[in-house]
Amino acid sequence: MLEVRHPHETFDAERRFGRAAAITYGGGHTLSDSFLWIEDARVLFAADLVVDGHPWIGDGDPGAWPGILERMAGLGPERIVPGHGPVAGPEAIDFVHAYLDAFNRATPGDPNPYPELPWPEMWERNLAAIAERAA
Repeated sequence: MLEVRHPHETFDAERRFGRAAAITYGGGHTLSDSFLWIEDARVLFAADLVVDGHPWIGDGDPGAWPGILERMAGLGPERIVPGHGPVAGPEAIDFVHAYLDAFNRATPGDPNPYPELPWPEMWERNLAAIAERAA
């Protein structure tokens, strides 16, 4: 039988684990995002704040997300392990930032500027979800 177990340890901004640090800059993809940073190796485990493809935006804060990405980029990662997709370099952050810039300027019905990405229908789903939340 499955049992819900709530965390017994939490953190507000940063929690160190030896060489690694769990960090949060607030919510972007969700309302409580965090990621893992290994500074001496310059590796960022970005969770779903960085993905290869259309990110799901409907549960997050697309206005705050670009600022979170800028702070993550400011750490100087050389390798990024995204929530979805292959290990990449800093360009992975740049891609999601550009996607969010386009998304934040879009309105429902605007064409998908990234039709070549897998799951192109995600663009409309994201626009619809944010419009529904705003209504």
